[in-house]
Amino acid sequence: MLKNKVIDTIKNLANDLDYFDRVIKTEADTLRADLSKKLESTPDPYQHLNVVTNHFIEAFSMLSARVKLLEAVVKNPNSQEASRLALGGNSPGHILKFVDEISITADRFCNQHNFYGEEKTESGTYYSWTGPSPVNSFELPITRNKDKYGQFGFISIVDEELLKTLTVKVDGEPVQFKTGSTKNQRVIEFRIPATNDRNVTVVSLNLANTICPLETGKGQDARHLGLALSAISVTHKSTI
Repeated sequence: MLKNKVIDTIKNLANDLDYFDRVIKTEADTLRADLSKKLESTPDPYQHLNVVTNHFIEAFSMLSARVKLLEAVVKNPNSQEASRLALGGNSPGHILKFVDEISITADRFCNQHNFYGEEKTESGTYYSWTGPSPVNSFELPITRNKDKYGQFGFISIVDEELLKTLTVKVDGEPVQFKTGSTKNQRVIEFRIPATNDRNVTVVSLNLANTICPLETGKGQDARHLGLALSAISVTHKSTI
């Protein structure tokens, strides 16, 4: 019996390593293709180094966000989001379980890349300022068999003029959005189009820049801020 368990363990490990190798190859091919596309669309060769640098910063930021999300799941196995985002247990596919709807509050994502950490309003709503980069990305394991709605909840923005520069992207493609409000937060809502792809959905919130209140004479905060983000969610129906 023990011998069989050892053999099964070795087989599972081999399968996992093979899966890991395939994922690395796929990610490398994707990274190379995306970078080549950006370089081809940049005719000025003097800008190529900036293109490469920015591309790798974005790729590393996404990887860092994914690792921190998984760390949050491991550290809080009994929470609602953790149970819905738990790692699959069948070898070799240790991937996030896909769900129809999802809601993640700031106390869960505030330790990800490009957030300044958890804060709380007097009414008890958690939020975290984005920054110093103007771009924040989330990888969401949601089903895409039909159109859905995504929402960024936020408490405040460092400068209302920045809303005019804001874009939302789903899997790298800009999507239309509208703003509204609920009882305790403002909302940026956008449509997530249906697709046959079975990949994790990447949603990004993009500003033209972040602002340091101390440098602009509008406060004492020395951080470069964007949005005070309180939640990200995906629903079947519009919420605003």
